[in-house]
Parts: sequence; structure tokens; C-alpha cells
Amino acid sequence: MQIYNFFGIFVADMTKKTLITVFFTALTLSICGQSDWKSQTIGILDSLCADPLFETSQLGLAVWDLTDDSLIYAVGYRQRLRPASCQKVITAVTALKSLGAEHRYSPYVREAGWGWCWDDKITNPDVDGEPLLNDTAVWTLNDVLQPMLKESDNLMAESVFLQLAGKSGRSGAGRKEAVAEVERLMADLALNPKDYLIADGSGLSLYDYVTVELLVRVLRYAWQWDNIRIPFIEALPIAGIDGTLEKRMIRTSAHGNVRAKTGTVEGVSSLAGYCRTSEGHFLCYAIINQGIVRARTGRDFQDSICVALTRK
Repeated sequence: MQIYNFFGIFVADMTKKTLITVFFTALTLSICGQSDWKSQTIGILDSLCADPLFETSQLGLAVWDLTDDSLIYAVGYRQRLRPASCQKVITAVTALKSLGAEHRYSPYVREAGWGWCWDDKITNPDVDGEPLLNDTAVWTLNDVLQPMLKESDNLMAESVFLQLAGKSGRSGAGRKEAVAEVERLMADLALNPKDYLIADGSGLSLYDYVTVELLVRVLRYAWQWDNIRIPFIEALPIAGIDGTLEKRMIRTSAHGNVRAKTGTVEGVSSLAGYCRTSEGHFLCYAIINQGIVRARTGRDFQDSICVALTRK
């Protein structure tokens, strides 16, 4: 499948509320003379972000136009929030930059991460310095990215994090050395590493704190380099098709168009990835809902944003 093969299908809604909001907001803005896609989109996103949900929870939302290379919408852009498994976006892009897609190793995890929360999907929580596959299995980083991103395999993400640590060449290298690699990427993005807290590679930790600004800047960086963009996007779940997005956004304009990493831990739901607009522009975006009682609430909001961005 070609990496630019994004497409939209707009047949039925994901929820009636979603399409009613998107359709009537777009219709109203068109009648009022705001006929260009960007103006309409800003109006629709404003409407969605006015939901009473945000009287009792926090929102980080950023949308970046990769075609025009400009930020087109942001809420809570620099507010520190827990990324949940969207932390894997940062880990994956850092690894592709520092190690390369053909880097080979036997995936393993020595210990549980700092401040881990076990609400997210765990493949095998009892691993202690053992290969995740078998003693002779050697995978490329490109191979590992598939389960790590599409299925949100946390132990695979931590194995990649440890590979980043190993790049230092120090005996017993661990979290400190892995974080140093992530901070080098932040520096390349002209961001201050002191503004963030990176506790692990998977997003399970209660101590991970990032911003949607960091996430969209990482996604933008990945888009700019073929050796990162191609393996990264190919490993992301596709809305309505596979991975953790298989059952989301079905029969909407986002179906088959959105490619994004999901995230869920107690009180947090997140989504970060790419899509293509009806105008042919490519976008990257990051959404973090924090302080929510039910993860479904955050997922529905995120799906509404994706439908708005990909609407016909």
C-alpha cells in the first residue's frame, strides 16, 4: 500500500451527534460566507471544543497543515498532559531517527517502567530480562513497529526504548540514556526538554507528561524524512481497517483515511496521527483528553475531530 494512499468514504455517521454537529456547522458557515475549507474547519472545531465535557476535563488539541506547513488550530497547545500510548509516537520516531528502520535486535524488557499504570494493554507483564519472542528471534526495528503501533504492544515499546539507551554504549544503560536520545530529538525540534517528562517508552507511566505541541512537532518531523515517514506511517493503525482503530470511524469520511496512534489509561484518552483533507492537504494532529470518567467519551470526541478534518 502506498503511503499517500489516504482516501475518504462518507456514507453513514459514527454517531448521529457527530455528523449533525459537523454538517450543520459547516452549512451555517457556508451560508455566512465562510466557504473556504480552513475557515469552515476552524468554525467546526470551535463548535466541537465548546462541548460541556470540557467544563470538567482538560483538552489538548493541535492540527498542523503539512502541505502549507502551518499550525491551523490549537487548544491547550503547551499544556502538559499525560499522553497514554501516544507516547509511542515519540519513542518510534526517535528510534527511527537514531537507530534506523533496519536496526536488528532481540526484543526484551528487563524491568517494569517507572510509575507504570496497568490499565493499558499489556502483552506479558511478567517478563524479566527475557526475549519477547524466543532466544533466537532477531527482528528489525521496522518489524517491531508493527505490533508496537498497530496493536499498542507496550513491552515492544519498552524494548525499543532500551535500544535507544543502548546507543550510548554504556554498560547497564537504562531510562536516563534513552531519555537523552528523546531529548536530542526535542532539541532538533527547537523545543526545551525541561518542559516535558519522559518516564518510559510506552506511555504506561503515571509520570509521562508531554504537550500536543510536542506530538505534532514530532509528527511533522517524521513527515519530512522518507526514511522515517514511510515505516512509521505504514505501522500506524488505519481507521475502520486495522489495529486499535479497526472498529472506529467506520462508514465515515475518516474511514480508511485516518492513520493514527491511540492511547488509553485511566482518566486519559489520546489520538495522534495523519489524515488527508477533501482539498488534498495532508494534516497531522494530536488530541489528548484528560480527566475523563469514561474513555469512550474521549474517543467519541476524537472521532468527531477526525470526521471534521476529513469531511467531503
